Amino acid sequence: MSDEKAVAVDNSAIIFRGLEKDEISKWAQFCVSCFSNKANPPDAAYFERHYFNDPRRDSNLIRVAIDTKTDEIAASTRIFQRTVSIGTCQSGESQTAEAGGIGEVCTAVSYRRRGLANVLLKDAIKIMQDDLSVSLSLLHADSSFFPVYEKQGYSCTLSRWSTVNLNVRSLFQSATLSSKFCIRDAQFPNDTEQLQALHKAYSEDQFVGC
Repeated sequence: MSDEKAVAVDNSAIIFRGLEKDEISKWAQFCVSCFSNKANPPDAAYFERHYFNDPRRDSNLIRVAIDTKTDEIAASTRIFQRTVSIGTCQSGESQTAEAGGIGEVCTAVSYRRRGLANVLLKDAIKIMQDDLSVSLSLLHADSSFFPVYEKQGYSCTLSRWSTVNLNVRSLFQSATLSSKFCIRDAQFPNDTEQLQALHKAYSEDQFVGC
């Protein structure tokens, strides 16, 4: 992985490095503070679950900028390792590629507009190229942040996924449907086994987990 790097940013001495395992809770709280302006801001447990539920998790792939004067996290970028489906070959077999996802890019309010996110993105791209040997990298971003990622070589593309609003009441007015189905919240752990089977059948087997 990339070596720890220290640079001077304004009046602060900033170190760029990978996160230590015992810093996950601290990092989760940092992410909460950065995304607190969202309409439905996630809590610390969300970011911790996002990390610990990832079977390919690696704390070192959470790249952080640390202010050495305060020992506080100033910015963060996370690399996600994924195997993605890239279509089928002539024989009909599914083709896959190793990909590096970028996410949880955030900077503390008091450290914004200093280029920290750009440094972390460059560091993440170098790690993906040199250490992870990924074939492609992808991310989701609001259009207001497109210029940030375009500077690092990313380009905008249309997704084949879309969101459709459904009127559930109208959908189940059919006597046939209403007699066979109901909609309810998932109940854990009772539903876990069935949901795992559905995920394997429709996500893992057909879409390689994507």
